[in-house]
Amino acid sequence: MATKAEDFEDNIRKSIEKIITRYAILLPNLSKYEDSKVNRELWDIRSDLEYMIVEIKHFLKKDLIEERWQKIFTNELKGTGSKTKAIPMLREYSKTENDLIELFTKDKEKCYRYLWKLKETITVVLAAFPTEKFSLKNGKLVKDSEEIFEI
Repeated sequence: MATKAEDFEDNIRKSIEKIITRYAILLPNLSKYEDSKVNRELWDIRSDLEYMIVEIKHFLKKDLIEERWQKIFTNELKGTGSKTKAIPMLREYSKTENDLIELFTKDKEKCYRYLWKLKETITVVLAAFPTEKFSLKNGKLVKDSEEIFEI
């Protein structure tokens, strides 16, 4: 019979698989999907990561205070409203589910750090994939329509 800790680890593994599978599907399509779809997907992945990170932190019996490495990473991480900068930033975190499961099994702390950095990276690049597009027309900010008309 599995212990609570083993069940908890198994649940974390399953969560990692689900989240990273969704992320792996999204990555090659960042340029193909509409910005609003990318934003929704990234936001969902980010929220799931947030929850999982809290779970892993609890499992590792870590304090809720921000650690030095987190402060350094956050200070060095620059947000961007540009897709040309955002896409390579997101691609830096393109591990497979198996790689992350193996990392979690071997070194839970490193896995925690990787997932936390992925979450923070997603947070700063969300602006590159706006849910609505605006343009300047006749000196006024106007919402662009996604409809395309042929003449």
